[in-house]
Amino acid sequence: MGNGEIKKLIVKANFLKIAVAVLALAALAGLSYFLTQAVKTNTISKSAIINSLYKDGILQKDFVLVGFSQVCNLKIDGQLYPVYDSREDENNASEPRGNNQIIVFNPHYQVIQHFDYVDARPLLCRDNSLYVWGDLSQSVAGANNGENTLIFSNEAKSFELKQTDILKLPEYDGQ
Repeated sequence: MGNGEIKKLIVKANFLKIAVAVLALAALAGLSYFLTQAVKTNTISKSAIINSLYKDGILQKDFVLVGFSQVCNLKIDGQLYPVYDSREDENNASEPRGNNQIIVFNPHYQVIQHFDYVDARPLLCRDNSLYVWGDLSQSVAGANNGENTLIFSNEAKSFELKQTDILKLPEYDGQ
């Protein structure tokens, strides 16, 4: 084994030591701190987000998480607010039953809003608006029939509802 190969092995070993140390510190400092640091370094994992949602009681331990995906990012005051869609199925149910949720995070992956939904489905974000396929009247308190757009403000802590013609939705732009 040459000097070059030995140096590469040493670099890999040092990287693994650092990774293990970071994970140990995260465990000691708590998941919330880990999520904040992970966002700052762009290394947040889906499993870390899911663990946090279980810890906060947003996802239910007696259900099976069968779907969890990022839909888009809201843009509010120059900051990105990730929007996720989750699907949980009830354990041991004789027929499919479960929970669907739209979950809105702040830029540090702390939950700001979450909405259960039945027949709606989050589609896309455009600036501070989240467009949903379906009617939010069964999902969001105060929503009227036909309202399918959430317009967020105040760091996603507040929102207004409006109806958008489903045939005139903005084009998906990858956000």
